[in-house]
Amino acid sequence: MYQVKILLSEAFYNVSLWFFNILSYIIPKRKNYYAFYPLHDTTKFSGNLRAMIFYLIENHKDIDIVVISNNKNVRKELKEIGVKSSALFSAFSWSLLRSEFIFIDASRTTILRDAKVYVIQLWHGVGFKNIALLNDNVNQNAKRILSKFYKKYVLLITSSENDFKKKQESFKSPNIVITGSPRNDVFFSSSSYFEEIKLKYNLKKYSKIISYAPTFRDFKTTSPFSEEFWYLLQKHLEKNNEIFIVKKHPWDKYLDVPKNLANIKDLSKIIADPQELLLITDLLISDYSSITTDFTLTGKPILIYAFDLENYKNNCRSIYYNLEEVLPQPFIFDEDDLLEKIKNETWTTNSIYIESYKKFKRIFHKYNDGNSSQRVMNEVLKLSKK
Repeated sequence: MYQVKILLSEAFYNVSLWFFNILSYIIPKRKNYYAFYPLHDTTKFSGNLRAMIFYLIENHKDIDIVVISNNKNVRKELKEIGVKSSALFSAFSWSLLRSEFIFIDASRTTILRDAKVYVIQLWHGVGFKNIALLNDNVNQNAKRILSKFYKKYVLLITSSENDFKKKQESFKSPNIVITGSPRNDVFFSSSSYFEEIKLKYNLKKYSKIISYAPTFRDFKTTSPFSEEFWYLLQKHLEKNNEIFIVKKHPWDKYLDVPKNLANIKDLSKIIADPQELLLITDLLISDYSSITTDFTLTGKPILIYAFDLENYKNNCRSIYYNLEEVLPQPFIFDEDDLLEKIKNETWTTNSIYIESYKKFKRIFHKYNDGNSSQRVMNEVLKLSKK
């Protein structure tokens, strides 16, 4: 009986998809009607999509916005700020069909592949792994299907010449433009907004905010921290009125964080948008996560905790960049060294660290001005006039 239900469900989906594709060629697009369809993290209202929506609300009130989401919490948050939302299957019949442009932040969707739609790919990070057509985890048949979808991108944004080259090889799209990432405009906000975010997450009382935001692993690896490390870290944090925030990757399945230490908190499920955490972070600890490229725009210190570097390179998906060449140096390979550098930040004045940080920033950012959303919108308006 269960298998019959699955087959019926698949049949209904396929018929609906076929009908949707046909209608997409018949129903006219509505000018200034934009659909935002989160694909990277469907449980949160975050990233480049969030940043573009707030920019449009503030600067282009003539644009009608709808967000496609099945998540109740996301839809509740959108309602609170006056943004319309639609569940995916109700959107099937109208919102996506009528949209002048559909903004997405990843490529995992079958709905748009064969339809007549105009897709703007904002992507979700400026990272180091091979993605899209360069991803070794995707078979050749899937890549052929995806390459057809990628041709629908009327705009694909990047952050630098290096990122442009990577995305060109990854998506084979002729419509790539260097604009910067809209989500990073928040780093150029007023100081009052900093305080507002600290208050939002009840972090105002701490003298220093240290954030640990690693990437996900495709495999189970050794734990980054021992019980002794957590205990010694807690002693240091408590003594200095500091807090250690853990922000897991949305796809992480393996990182365990103790729940009984007052100055160590896992806020992965609470933080709506990682950029808000980065905005108020004083020291970022990460590994091979694209979050490091964003954080360089703050100019604040980064520690690369590469505790499983060789294992990661050998067992994870292939990596586009040479991590040792692009990431800020020095790498930290064990928890004792990490704890020492948390306690004593004299390493931030080291010339090797300073120069590698500057180089890292140059590789991944052409712009450093907080106007990325505006540049994206300028490109969208050009497309709208065609």
